[in-house]
Amino acid sequence: MSKMWVNGIALVLLIASLPLISIGATQDNPALWWAGLGLLVVAGAAIPVSRYAFSDDADEDDDEDSEQDKASADDESEQDEDEGRSDDEGEHRDAGDERPQQGTDDPAELRARAHEERAAAHRERARVHEELAAADEEQAHAQERRTDDTKEEEESR
Repeated sequence: MSKMWVNGIALVLLIASLPLISIGATQDNPALWWAGLGLLVVAGAAIPVSRYAFSDDADEDDDEDSEQDKASADDESEQDEDEGRSDDEGEHRDAGDERPQQGTDDPAELRARAHEERAAAHRERARVHEELAAADEEQAHAQERRTDDTKEEEESR
């Protein structure tokens, strides 16, 4: 029994329960109403139960896959060393492999690069802030001019 199958059955039970509850309530038939309510409870409980009941199998599969991936990556790196190739030279095992190469940057270079990126972001925020302040000031001056023009028109009347 798969998780998808349990979820499908839960959906069918949910759909079946709603008319039973409605018919049982409108025709004053408590047995039908309780049957619909029971189906609703079973359908509602089936989803979370299936989530936890089937999650262990999926996790085990994922663990097995990740172990196999690690093992195959180790085997491939050993083969590359045996053949005298390395990813640092820019050669890839497959022509379609377009993964970015891992650099051998030292921590000081990484910190310097991160510091420069933060400084550039700070400069950009400051520039945007200045532009917004200038636009607000220009808008305030335009509002003052409109107010002055309105006052002059009222006085001339």
